[in-house]
Amino acid sequence: QQSEDITTLISKMRAQYHELRDSYEEQLEQIESAFIKERQELIAQNQKEMNDLFDQRQQMEEEEFMARRQKNEREQVMKIDQQRSQDGNEFTKSKIALEKSHQELEQHLEKMMATYQLNKEKLDYNLEVLRERHKEHQAIQNSYKSRLNKLRETKNTLSARYIKLDKKYRQENQELTEEYKRLTKHFKDLQDKFHHFELADEKKFREVWGMNEEEVRGLNAKVLEADRIIHTQQLGLEWQEPRDDQLLQELETFSEAGTATDGKSAAISSGQESGQGASGKFSATKVKQVLDLIKEETAFLLDIKIQDQIAELPAEQADVLKIDAVLRCIGVESQEDVDLLVQEFYKGQDDDDETLMVDPDDVLKILKSFMQEKENQRIADVQPEKKKKQKKKKKKKKKK
Repeated sequence: QQSEDITTLISKMRAQYHELRDSYEEQLEQIESAFIKERQELIAQNQKEMNDLFDQRQQMEEEEFMARRQKNEREQVMKIDQQRSQDGNEFTKSKIALEKSHQELEQHLEKMMATYQLNKEKLDYNLEVLRERHKEHQAIQNSYKSRLNKLRETKNTLSARYIKLDKKYRQENQELTEEYKRLTKHFKDLQDKFHHFELADEKKFREVWGMNEEEVRGLNAKVLEADRIIHTQQLGLEWQEPRDDQLLQELETFSEAGTATDGKSAAISSGQESGQGASGKFSATKVKQVLDLIKEETAFLLDIKIQDQIAELPAEQADVLKIDAVLRCIGVESQEDVDLLVQEFYKGQDDDDETLMVDPDDVLKILKSFMQEKENQRIADVQPEKKKKQKKKKKKKKKK
């Protein structure tokens, strides 16, 4: 369409140019014919005037008339020459101006034709570029459409899978919640039973202890009497009766110990208060930092009744009782266990560094590691004993 418009415009410009040129040529011819006609009329008029003057001259005096006639002829010839030269100059100027305008128009036409040709080539090139881009965009659009379809299919698949898994996990969550509630209820029942039997065992233990204590006191009196007789009668030495406060202190110590576990926990708690046991290899500061961190991060391990008891005690006694209960829960029974526990918490740090660089969130992991390490040590201690027993059995068999 643009090429046709340019061709039509060029043809119209050529037609205008030819019309303008013909018009200028016609105007030139009309001007020339007008100049010739005026010249002829002027010549005819002058000729007529000359004839009239000749006739008048003939009527008047010939010499004066001839002189005047010659004078007039010269003047008229001069005027005609001047007019002719003036008209020739004007004609030349007009012709030059028209030719110059004609050349400028031709140059402008050529320039416009070149510009139109260049624009045509540019438009053709842009049209080809746009066609190529249209093809590329069409291909990209098709690829995006196929990708969109795939993503929609994937979305539908994932949505269906999500709905299925969500339903499944909701059901599992409900089942696990019910199981958790059942186990929690069962655990609370067991806890109540445990505390009931614990109190019953404690009561029974105290009763048996009281009976045995009376028997032991009677035996103690007999032993003291025998000791006095041996010293006085057999050895002849002065006998000094032991102080009652020492005997009562030993009895109270055994009474407070109750069981082996309680005794060991009390020893550990006293070790905490004193800072470092006789065989402890870590400073009191390190032990205190570890026990304080465990106390803060493992309060949930304590039983509700123990928490109630702790709430009624002063701050220092409550801390001791809380640490003692937590250590019993994780299986700390001796100073060696305390050293192993502190070692686990200070693992990776220098021996001189007493600042505990442990994240509170890692306390449970470290406690699990401690319990695993303790179990490994117990297994390692049991295996050599088994090997010794097996060797003894083999020796006995050989002897037999």
